[in-house]
Amino acid sequence: MFTPEQYRAQAVEYSRLVKIAKSPTEVREFQRLERTFTELADNAQWAVDNHDKSLHATSGSTGASKSKVGSPAASAQATVGRLGAWCLPALSGLTVES
Repeated sequence: MFTPEQYRAQAVEYSRLVKIAKSPTEVREFQRLERTFTELADNAQWAVDNHDKSLHATSGSTGASKSKVGSPAASAQATVGRLGAWCLPALSGLTVES
């Protein structure tokens, strides 16, 4: 995984390439890559800044097998399972029939 600084360095490099691009197509591509790496840097920085506010797996945890029925963790896992059943096919362009 890259650090925010590494992503920002890539964004700066693409910004430099925009200035020396030889065609409009190159300019657009380098601008797109600059934006992409800037967004990746912003997201990576957010993850660093909010690490203490996010959920983390405990050491040795294997997921659902460790949760008791009715516990908040089991409820969250059930919700993620339901969302996953809907999201994954939707994202891949497949439909789920029941």
